[in-house]
Amino acid sequence: SSIVRRCCLLVAAALLIKSSSAAVNGNLRRSKIFPVSSSNYQSAAEKSSSTTTTGRHVKVGEMTQTQQSSRPKTNDTTTILQKENDDDFDDDRMKSNDDDDGNQEKQERFDATSSIAIDTTSVTTAQNSLLLKHGSKNEIEKTLSSFSTRYYIYDDPDILQSDVVEKMEWHNRQVKPGNRLYSDAIAEIRILKALFNHTLRTLDPQQASFFVIPISIGANLVRDQPDSLKEPLNKLLASSLFRKTQGNQHILVSLTEDGFASSGTNALENFGMTRDIYCQLENVTVANEIDVYHIHDMFQKGLVRSSSHEIFRSSKPITNSGFSIGPISDPGVPYQEASWTKFQTSSNFLYFEVNKQDETKHPADTSNLRRAPLESYFERRLPPKTNLGFEHLEPVLSRTEVLLESKFCLVVRGKTHYTKTLIRAIRVGCLPVIVNDFLSEFAPMFKSSLNMSDFSIFINEEDFLQDDAKHLSALESISTETLQAKITALRYAQRVVLYDHPDSLFVPAFLYETTIAIEDARPELNSFRSATI
Repeated sequence: SSIVRRCCLLVAAALLIKSSSAAVNGNLRRSKIFPVSSSNYQSAAEKSSSTTTTGRHVKVGEMTQTQQSSRPKTNDTTTILQKENDDDFDDDRMKSNDDDDGNQEKQERFDATSSIAIDTTSVTTAQNSLLLKHGSKNEIEKTLSSFSTRYYIYDDPDILQSDVVEKMEWHNRQVKPGNRLYSDAIAEIRILKALFNHTLRTLDPQQASFFVIPISIGANLVRDQPDSLKEPLNKLLASSLFRKTQGNQHILVSLTEDGFASSGTNALENFGMTRDIYCQLENVTVANEIDVYHIHDMFQKGLVRSSSHEIFRSSKPITNSGFSIGPISDPGVPYQEASWTKFQTSSNFLYFEVNKQDETKHPADTSNLRRAPLESYFERRLPPKTNLGFEHLEPVLSRTEVLLESKFCLVVRGKTHYTKTLIRAIRVGCLPVIVNDFLSEFAPMFKSSLNMSDFSIFINEEDFLQDDAKHLSALESISTETLQAKITALRYAQRVVLYDHPDSLFVPAFLYETTIAIEDARPELNSFRSATI
């Protein structure tokens, strides 16, 4: 019997050990299948701000349920902020513990790029810049594609100035002069038309987060009539909407850089833009061709030393916030989608323009840059099948036809830090080769949505002058993989920059830049809470 009892005890012990082992293994398996609750998870962005905020991360265009429930149903503009979709994070969190260490860096990058994260309770410009810097093109494109922020456009006839706009458009059809002021004026009108026709526009200011001022500044400058801006501006300033918001969240398109910089205020007084009016517009966000705000900051910090940049020294912002949409004045060429097939089948390798009448004694004279490729063209020949733009040779094809048939387009700095050649290259799907050291600083294109280096090839100005043929010939050795990536980025840039693109992201990108500009200028707004009307 004792032997039987001992056998029973051994069997019981064995069963107990087996049961305990199974329980332990089961717990281990469950810990791999069901990781730490997502409520305890912190992304890299959240960790960096956990000491200062407990808010949730949201992205532009949506709204958290908490915000929706707490927001008044009337007398309040819609919020810009949008809740990040938790499902996007949950899929990546459901990983095996064995992979946690290896995936930590990847997961942190995912959290930083899955949206343009803006904290609803405390956000700094530095955090915004960091997240924007590391945000992938695909995620930013996704953000713009799902953008849902609404805007209102003033519809007072005296503000719209339909007669001024119609006369400008008639001139464009009949005369088509090519000076820059004229091109800027046409571009302003077309941008406003894109805003008028977009689905994000609302006719109810109560539903809007932004308010667009549809005054065609450039058309009035071309018209050149004294006090032509006085009546529309006075109507704007007297409106109840403008007075209640004090100009906050208002957007004005003015592509002429001097229009809202201190260097240009005296000139515009003849058009009715007095200093008193400027003061009342200080809270308006201005969309410009150049980044007046960043340029002024660079001069203040002593970061600009070249004499060629002195043209911008007096450019001091008049309003508190603004942004650059880049040199996108009317390109005057048809749209052609960027594609690898288009690149491969293009018959001309490199396109560039030389204008013999474009002489200047200005300190920013860059005729040496503009003429370097012309000399090399005759003396050493540039890459095969290179065609000059106009005025020096008589090409078999027209300038536009050659541009449409080109793989690369040379974009050389002109008298200032922008050139219309860039927007022409983008529009026809030709890879820009940029010889301009400060273009991305002085006149960036939608810098929160685009990285110009993604879709362009940059050549240092000094290197270009020393041996332009060498650097241009190097274009032939760029790898297929790099070229395909740049063409893909160029196709995305077309959607962002071109307001008449068939699948345009121009308006969402325009509103997105406005959001970032306002937050940078006024961080106390706590991620740009909409003002009460």
